[in-house]
Amino acid sequence: RANDGPAYGALNKKFHMTIYRAGPYQRLADLIASLWEQETLFQMVFSLVPSRRSASQEEHRQLLALLSSGRYDEAGELTNRHKLATGETAVRHWKEWFPDAPRLSTS
Repeated sequence: RANDGPAYGALNKKFHMTIYRAGPYQRLADLIASLWEQETLFQMVFSLVPSRRSASQEEHRQLLALLSSGRYDEAGELTNRHKLATGETAVRHWKEWFPDAPRLSTS
């Protein structure tokens, strides 16, 4: 389903929430889930930027491999890079998607 943006976005959310819910901090997982429901810009990335879907899918594979081998610090670092890459993609394409919207900055 990496070629279907909306479906990939839903699977992406399920993937991440499964990992968050596996941890000991259920209140944090609930907070993340609540925030995720409010964030539509980042969900749009997978529909509008096919290259980000492909990169995300590969990052998910790497993340699973790191978690499966107990390399949690590396998994955390990869997760941070993964989230940052999605955010940077959204900011880069913001003006294209919303030509009349205010300009976003990464600084």
